[in-house]
Amino acid sequence: MRLILSLLLVFTGLTGSAAAQTVQRAELWNTEQFVLHSKILERDFLIQVAKPFGEVKGKVPAVYITDGNMLFMAAAAVAAANAGKDSTGPAYYIGIGYPEQDRDLWFKDRSAHLTHVDMKAKVPTGHGDKFAQFLIRELRPAIEARYPVDPARRMLAGYSFGGLFATRVLLDHPDAFDTYLLGSPSIWVEPALLDRAKAFSTPASPKRVFIAVGALEPPFMRTAELRDALSQPGNGVTVQYWSVPDENHMTVPPAFLARALRFALPPPRQ
Repeated sequence: MRLILSLLLVFTGLTGSAAAQTVQRAELWNTEQFVLHSKILERDFLIQVAKPFGEVKGKVPAVYITDGNMLFMAAAAVAAANAGKDSTGPAYYIGIGYPEQDRDLWFKDRSAHLTHVDMKAKVPTGHGDKFAQFLIRELRPAIEARYPVDPARRMLAGYSFGGLFATRVLLDHPDAFDTYLLGSPSIWVEPALLDRAKAFSTPASPKRVFIAVGALEPPFMRTAELRDALSQPGNGVTVQYWSVPDENHMTVPPAFLARALRFALPPPRQ
């Protein structure tokens, strides 16, 4: 019997160096993914979900993360690192990305989907309203039908153009989410948002906003101005701001996401 098994392994190439050369697509721990087609944008999206570790009682928050191709791995790492710990409460982290493994296409499509104004750039921009409708009308119902998430505890996270997009969603659709996590939001693209933010008020439906920016980023990012605009007395917005030491625009995302999730998901009281 052993001889027959050995011969089968040899003939099928599953022995010796051949076995070591077998390559499979990597999977992140305790996550799953699916492709969701958007009728609004006429495009497929890769939806990746990091699930809570262990038994979860009742419904838990959902954190929707734009730029999933880039940021979802960091979110899944936070979920794994905090499993069974007291750093953050349980949640489902939903990365919103693209199924194609093509960085140029990713840059082109994120530029279109995460901005609301025409930037007169070499790539399409200004389709943010449709992307917001996809998020609210198509993705969110799909997630809430599939997972035990709490509709009263929805959170939106984004970095750079994604932070700009989340700012615009806060101002355009404030009740779509209760917590907004803004990493280095590119307010310079649409500075008129600063006046809108200053006039923004939602005392009947309070919002929490976390803003982070690398300490080495240029002043034209205008994130401190956004913080001040959203910090008007009595407007119903709680703002926490963090200037990340020694980080620039390209290196700040992991630190932003780790701290932002601690802000958004405080551990349950013992």
